[in-house]
Amino acid sequence: MDLSKIKDFLKFGSTKKQPNALDIHFLGGYKWNTLLSYNSAVRKFGKFKEATGQREYSLPVSAPELYEFCYWAGRNATTTSPQDVASKTLTKYLFGIQAWHLYHSTVYPPEAKAKITVLLRSSAHTDAQSPKRPRKAPVMLKHLVSLTETLLPGGPYQKAVLDLAITAFWGMARLSELTSEREEGTLRWSATLFTSDVKFYQTPLGIAAALEIRGAKTCAPGDSQTIHLQGLNHMLCPVAAVKRRIAKAGPNNVPLFGFNTPTGRVNLVKTKVVRTLGQVWSEHGYQGITGHSFRVGGTSLRFAIGVPVEEICALGRWTSCWNSSSIDRDSTLKRARTQQTESAAVIDYSLSANATETENYTRSNRSSLLNRLSSPIAVALPSKNVLSETIDKPDTTNIYNNQNTKLYLEANKGKNK
Repeated sequence: MDLSKIKDFLKFGSTKKQPNALDIHFLGGYKWNTLLSYNSAVRKFGKFKEATGQREYSLPVSAPELYEFCYWAGRNATTTSPQDVASKTLTKYLFGIQAWHLYHSTVYPPEAKAKITVLLRSSAHTDAQSPKRPRKAPVMLKHLVSLTETLLPGGPYQKAVLDLAITAFWGMARLSELTSEREEGTLRWSATLFTSDVKFYQTPLGIAAALEIRGAKTCAPGDSQTIHLQGLNHMLCPVAAVKRRIAKAGPNNVPLFGFNTPTGRVNLVKTKVVRTLGQVWSEHGYQGITGHSFRVGGTSLRFAIGVPVEEICALGRWTSCWNSSSIDRDSTLKRARTQQTESAAVIDYSLSANATETENYTRSNRSSLLNRLSSPIAVALPSKNVLSETIDKPDTTNIYNNQNTKLYLEANKGKNK
């Protein structure tokens, strides 16, 4: 756990405080992304105190201070300020401030709840009258191709990021589920995806991979979820991406997504990966794509080609969404369904010029793509025993020389002349 990234949360008010063993044990009860979110909340509150001329303050925060914070940070009908955030974001900040009090064993003012509820409702009314932000764009096939063109010629880090991106898209995964908490040092087993968490199995369409995820956002401590990946016959094959990571990792049981350096192994962390991806897409003229766009993009593609809702929910690990009427209760599914038209247009983008086999995903054989994207979902349904036909991990020593898994863009230049 890299405590330097949650230093605001560790402060007792404005005073720095070194956590003891009990404090660190307490922090272990939260997922790492949750702690980062809480730290952002405390940092926002600290900016509020600075803006109001109170650089030194302590805990507990008083009810009037919370009211002023809600007015300062939330939108209101009379003034507009750069620090304004949506009421939903402000609500998350308040949860973070409550957790901050809990960590420091101080009492969050219970009498503030009723008035804060009304203040948040007022901000929500103002949000409804404000211009809506443009939707965050989903990752689509053309974005993955652009990543390949830029990252593939790079070094070990760039290749690792590319394999991570391919896996996140086809697996409808959150980047936080595939990345590590820190680049080096001891990692929490319960929040890390290791090479030993990968199992390969056979389907009627070929080899598939299952990734056991313990650090999922919706996963209870001690439980795990599974990401299923079906092999595809082109340069963006997720199973090939996983094989490459295992090959680079060697015999050691290390985080799956990382790379080797002369000084040792370096794990991919979400913040750095998101920054790298953003730089690449910006160079290609793409805007509005975030780390969560992989999950939305993979989902919208399946909506576009007609994968049944229950299968999308199974592969995406939405445990409480098994029919079309419940989609509107989940923001990711709802956004993916509304953006399926855009993804459908990209299905017709031919990958044959860069593919390692001649399969061409156009409208004429969209059913082939449907089968390939449905097959790992079908075996993921609760009535199936996914790993009943588990096979040994294949030999990964010649992955970059295998034509079926090779990523190089120029692989078929001679064949297409």
